[in-house]
Amino acid sequence: MKKLLLILSLFIVDLSHGQTATNSAVGSAPDFTVSDINGVSHSLYDYLDSGYVMVLELMSVTCGNCIVHAAGTENAYITNGPSGSNKARFLGLEVNAFTDSSAIAYFANTYGASFPIANNISPSGIGYMLYGTPTYYVVYPDRSYTTICSYNCVVSNTSSTIEAKLNAAIAYWPPNLGCTDPRALNYDSLANLDDGSCDYSSYTIETDGMSFIPDTIVCDVGDTINFILGAGHNAVEVSDSTWIAGGAQPLSGGFNFGYGSTGYFVPDDCHHFYYVCQPHAQLGMKGIIIAHHPPVLGCTDPLALNYDSLATLDDSSCVFITCTAVTGVNLTNVIDDRVTFNWDNMNTSFTQAPVAHYINAGNYYYSPSVLNINLGDTVYWINDGGYHNVNFMTNTLTGQPYNNPESFITNPTTSSNMASHVFTVSGSYAYDCSVGSHANNGMVGSIVVNSPIVP
Repeated sequence: MKKLLLILSLFIVDLSHGQTATNSAVGSAPDFTVSDINGVSHSLYDYLDSGYVMVLELMSVTCGNCIVHAAGTENAYITNGPSGSNKARFLGLEVNAFTDSSAIAYFANTYGASFPIANNISPSGIGYMLYGTPTYYVVYPDRSYTTICSYNCVVSNTSSTIEAKLNAAIAYWPPNLGCTDPRALNYDSLANLDDGSCDYSSYTIETDGMSFIPDTIVCDVGDTINFILGAGHNAVEVSDSTWIAGGAQPLSGGFNFGYGSTGYFVPDDCHHFYYVCQPHAQLGMKGIIIAHHPPVLGCTDPLALNYDSLATLDDSSCVFITCTAVTGVNLTNVIDDRVTFNWDNMNTSFTQAPVAHYINAGNYYYSPSVLNINLGDTVYWINDGGYHNVNFMTNTLTGQPYNNPESFITNPTTSSNMASHVFTVSGSYAYDCSVGSHANNGMVGSIVVNSPIVP
């Protein structure tokens, strides 16, 4: 297959990084802009805002390990780039200031690199840490990133290994939230980002040498804790002071499992339960069970119309009544404690209290897709999963303006709180998700904002 090489010369238009991308993948990836030899501008954030995963390879064409991994990098590009799944874009960043364009062309044609390569890049100049070449930064649309070979790849990492690592890092996006622990009852084999929802309900504590495994469990009240003890070990609940001192005095009324026994314990209140193996407590053989009450989601503000006295964690659903001024009212004939109250219906409007509405969004839907609301109401879009936004400006399918009474667009995100908007102009609105081909897959919606009632 003929290799098409686009050699870029670095032209920094904007460096908006307030921090540096590090090998430990902390923070957000800094933006930078390059122009190719034809004057076409390439911005990292433009790619990310279009929904692409961006793979940056800090490299040198004279680097032996870069040559070793070239085929794997190219295979990952073919799999995930424009000719494959179209999820990612790749950019090579040549860091050797003495490399010329002909050397890059030779590297690309000899070892395989059909993705763009920028020449004479200063990693610190664009805000990226480099320890050695090659180093890969895989940057996601939400600006988070991960690194591969953060301290440079060694020859033992074969080309196929790099290919697999790049494919796996790209496949991570969009993150599928769920429980990633195979030990949990609600383990989700498709989830690649743990959302803290793992439900164990049943835990098992075993003994291994002079240790309880695990020695710390955080659970909910009502969960079951199973003990499987070795022949020379018991498990006895003790007070916190006894536990800290390494003592073995049993707690009155506490659980007590004998040597080599099996049994279970169910926490019945929100509490820390301390326990030890009595003959080995001084050797540090002890554990702790931390039982919490499961959170109850709801409105926790007593002033709200939908206040929930049982809720322990606010879910931003509170709805409040709002008083508006009354017009067309005047008083006449004020005599002592009497007055004539004049109400001009022709000049008085009645305004309903604003209401909150919720629209769920996911791959590839808004639900409900059609919504009727009143002027002043707030609409919240809740992200069920994926990378989405709400676009009230330009029809993604036709490229023509929506011409809505109000025009706005939100940044794409994976956050559950995707977007919100207070509608202050009545009329009919149409919108879509402008990320990738989401609108083409049916992610469109409409909202009708009704004017206030005037009697």
